[in-house]
Amino acid sequence: MINNFVVNKELKNEYQYYEFSNDKDFYNATEDLLKNGYVIKRHIFLALELEGDKKIILSPLHLTNPEDYENELLNMIPKHETEMPNFNDSVLNIISGFRANYGFEGKYDVDKEIFDKKYEHTIVLLLDGLGVNVLEKNLDENSHLRIHKFKNVHSIFPSTTAAATTSIKTGKTPLETGWTGWHNYFEEIKRDVILFNGIDYYTEEKTGQSAFKLNPYKPYFSDMGMGNIVEPDFSKKKNKLKEVLKRSLKTIKNDKTQYVYWSEPDSSMHDIGTYEPEIKRLLDKIDKQVYSYAKKLPENTLLIVTADHGHIPVKAIHFFDNKILMNLLERRPGNDTRALSFKVKEGMKEEFVKMFNFFYQDLYKLYPSDEALKLGFFGDPNGEISPFVKGFLGDYVAFGINEYILQTKEDDFVFKSHHAGITKEEMFVPIIVFKK
Repeated sequence: MINNFVVNKELKNEYQYYEFSNDKDFYNATEDLLKNGYVIKRHIFLALELEGDKKIILSPLHLTNPEDYENELLNMIPKHETEMPNFNDSVLNIISGFRANYGFEGKYDVDKEIFDKKYEHTIVLLLDGLGVNVLEKNLDENSHLRIHKFKNVHSIFPSTTAAATTSIKTGKTPLETGWTGWHNYFEEIKRDVILFNGIDYYTEEKTGQSAFKLNPYKPYFSDMGMGNIVEPDFSKKKNKLKEVLKRSLKTIKNDKTQYVYWSEPDSSMHDIGTYEPEIKRLLDKIDKQVYSYAKKLPENTLLIVTADHGHIPVKAIHFFDNKILMNLLERRPGNDTRALSFKVKEGMKEEFVKMFNFFYQDLYKLYPSDEALKLGFFGDPNGEISPFVKGFLGDYVAFGINEYILQTKEDDFVFKSHHAGITKEEMFVPIIVFKK
């Protein structure tokens, strides 16, 4: 009934302690016990206490002293502050400022200290993943980006690229655009699609569709008769920031307003980690290139450097091996690794909530999707709502509250740093201001 354990010890309180070296064996042992009449009495961090014919403790973590398992497990719980979304204090205020600068209406308040006059040229340069924590822990306080940091604001939520960059491009919230995460289930084609490229997230097959076709959007300057989006050539394996900035400089006089995007430091942090020496060197190089770019901009230009989200070091848990929960779902989870959505089988919602919280309530905050919408996680619930949102978010959503991620896909890649949750590290981005 209990197989593949690495430690088995009888404890003084009559519990039999079992320790496992991986998530899969831990989940399988739990499932077998439940099938044999055992019930979960409580969870302690990632471990479970079960009772049936015997009293049993199952742990996927290594404990130095199983006799003191409760205190040891409680001390392992990561402690991170969380932050609720606030779209009225976000990069959307900057986009409204750009529109107001040219005499067009915007939805959000404009900071008069930033928009202190009418500018001929306005640029938002988005450095993917450059959250406040990434900026301040990786760059010296005398760096150009830190010297010119004006204030901190909330990330777009979910604090992830597909949702946030789309919001910044459009000046709208994810609730309005329907771009709520990295991948979502489109009922029209019965596929879970990576929004940017149209690839099935789970099978990695081409679907022949993308969210740009299925759920298109218009940039914030579409009604202004001006503007341009300057991004890397995503068809190339290698791009350089200086080439993107060069293209921006070449056309800014005619564009008037620009959205400029660069994929670092996000891409490297996923592979390397949040605060590694290589990231510090990368950001030092970016800092110098951005400052050189800012000095070359035409007179009367307002350049805002910001980010779509922050980053947090992460440890992976194999949710896909948890058959107890997977068997309660109609389809595999969607949206984003740290902002997951779940479509639950008919009649199984109560069981899903109970079991999810037994396993993960110290890692993720679970909400019914309707409640999350009412709380304003994806935007103003009293405003415009994309017809895609309800289907994308399913019955429940769960948001990461510390450095663990629930991997829903059986692949070999393990993130060392990630985002999309509601920790302060992920939820605050800088507003860096250069005025020419």
